[in-house]
Amino acid sequence: GLLEDWSDRTFETINDIAKQVGRANVLMVGFSPISESVLNVISNNSVINPLRNVKVTIIDKAASGKFDKYNDYKTMIDNVMDYELIDMDTNSRNLKNVVIERERVEPFSAVLFCEEEIYSNIVNIDRIKDIVENNPVAVYAKDSVSSESVLNSVKQTIKSMQIFGDPNNVLTKDIIIDESM
Repeated sequence: GLLEDWSDRTFETINDIAKQVGRANVLMVGFSPISESVLNVISNNSVINPLRNVKVTIIDKAASGKFDKYNDYKTMIDNVMDYELIDMDTNSRNLKNVVIERERVEPFSAVLFCEEEIYSNIVNIDRIKDIVENNPVAVYAKDSVSSESVLNSVKQTIKSMQIFGDPNNVLTKDIIIDESM
């Protein structure tokens, strides 16, 4: 468990803790309305280092403009998050090169595909799967039923991939009651 993993370590200063813990480094491909919710969760739950902010790299055709609008009402985000905004079409073949370059500087700890269109997410996963296959991966899919077979085949390559956003998968009262035990 966690205690066993950390029991042989000693921490004299806050710097020792920061050095051992590291920081979360999240790649977000696509910036849609769901991305704002994801950023809220990241800024509240992923700040684990006492000295270093969580890092988020956002790749989207209009990353800067979209993030500026988000930042208008999240004025304190700079206190907990370092971010890099890359204004690039996510459908670009250059996506892989950009991700490789960022991964070399600081490896990603999680990857999110947040395009509104599931097929764009699938294409982007395919482009960079060999770089991110060992990371936790989350894919936004409003309707995963329409692309279930493709998503299942991708899950064979990326074992830790989670699909989120389908209203049919939300734990409502009816779903919980109908769930077989």
